[in-house]
Amino acid sequence: MHQQALVISQEIGDRQGEGCALGRLGAAYERLGSYERAIDFHQQHLNIAREIGDRWDEGIALGNLGAAYNRLGNYEQAINFYQQALIISRDTGNRWGEGAALGSLGVVYDYLGSYEQAISLHQQALIISREIGNRWSEGAALGNLGATQLKESQHSEALENTQAALQIFQEIGGREGEAEALKNLAEIYQLLGNVDVARVNAQQALTLATELGIPLKIECEVLLQKIESSGGSCRN
Repeated sequence: MHQQALVISQEIGDRQGEGCALGRLGAAYERLGSYERAIDFHQQHLNIAREIGDRWDEGIALGNLGAAYNRLGNYEQAINFYQQALIISRDTGNRWGEGAALGSLGVVYDYLGSYEQAISLHQQALIISREIGNRWSEGAALGNLGATQLKESQHSEALENTQAALQIFQEIGGREGEAEALKNLAEIYQLLGNVDVARVNAQQALTLATELGIPLKIECEVLLQKIESSGGSCRN
């Protein structure tokens, strides 16, 4: 469908529509795991946005490029594109884009082990999500914040924020976010020594991830094995 939209946009000379179709194709290929192909489409989207002077779309394309490079593990490039997206989002007053860029940078710095910087970025993203009333972004920011706090052994803060993220995703029907929050809760409870609760959360996360067909399923399976080996009664 995106390919058909692209052809029509090109035929009628709709450059903005062409760019949007290219960006959506990039997003689709990214979901399929074809990251280099996704980068090609996002780069074409970026080129068109710059040619027609659409700063808003330029910021979106830069953010999408950052996401694709992040998936490839090229964190230096990911940071570069996310920072450009952040600047443009602020220049154009795109508060959602600003929050998304901050949160994405937080995720990258978490991967790099710069946890204090990641926590600061997630907190900034959380503030913006609440200011604009975006519940999904708020849940994502809380989940990311909790995940990083867990790595910093801030267990009580991690638990509080992850529970808050879970509640939001359940309220809005964000099932992937719900599965991620359940998995993170299982990790927290395991570290706190509450094996039974950890097991329940991990199993719920696994069931949901399996239903959705997302890669998180593998992480949940590994986590369940760790929980079972850590002690406690074995229950279905």
